[in-house]
Amino acid sequence: MEKEIFSLFRLTDREFALIANLVYETVGIHLPPEKRILVESRLQHLLKQENLPNFETLYQRIVQDESGLLLSEMINRITTNHTYFMRESAHYDFLVHHIFPLWKNLSYRDIRIWSAGCSSGEEIYTVAILIREHFFPYRPEEWGLLGTDISLRVLEQAQEGVYSADRLENLEPFLIQKYFVQLDATTYQVKNEIKDMVLFKRFNLMRETYPFKGKFDIIWCRNVLIYFDQSHKENILSHLVEVLKPGGYLFIGHSETIEREKYHLRFIQPAIYQKEAA
Repeated sequence: MEKEIFSLFRLTDREFALIANLVYETVGIHLPPEKRILVESRLQHLLKQENLPNFETLYQRIVQDESGLLLSEMINRITTNHTYFMRESAHYDFLVHHIFPLWKNLSYRDIRIWSAGCSSGEEIYTVAILIREHFFPYRPEEWGLLGTDISLRVLEQAQEGVYSADRLENLEPFLIQKYFVQLDATTYQVKNEIKDMVLFKRFNLMRETYPFKGKFDIIWCRNVLIYFDQSHKENILSHLVEVLKPGGYLFIGHSETIEREKYHLRFIQPAIYQKEAA
């Protein structure tokens, strides 16, 4: 333990400024001075992993890395939040009890759902599991589930679908038994029938355009907007609402706020908004 304490890398003012500016310019995430300790802490293992002597060398390595992989790794370490299945369960209750009944009345479903900032996949896999539970027979052609994130590492985790048991604690035991394979005493993997329902892609919400072929019935963008300054947050929200179907729903994190009139959104309940009909 003592060796770990004395081997910590220290982040200078100049290094923090370099990293903060790089993060802002590439992905639009604002890192104010009070985030310095967090950045210093979360990037310790990355410096050790890459065998780098200091944060400025890390910055230079990222700038020179044309693949963008090291930048993606750094962003992931800075922004990673603890996530789990059925997080903020009120959202899933609304999905099951209010939205699903509307969809069940459709003669043919063409439902598109996007988890923007999907992290390691728990959110969109929860949606997939609930769909399999409530719509049978399940017809793949009627559903399009998309999970996107800027981090390639978390997308790989999502595609693998392997989770520690604590990530599943909010799921009913029968759902775990039905839709997961237990790998060992503390690890589970999502079954292929659920994994096959979701397409995972790398996507930067800072893009100037969102070139999707169709619009979405639901967009989940929870605990993502908190990382952006006001101008970038407004641009992202404009794009999200643009690719949302009239009458479609936008789910955000409970700690996030939206000027709903500005985006023609109707407040439904905390952190749930509906796009006004055309």
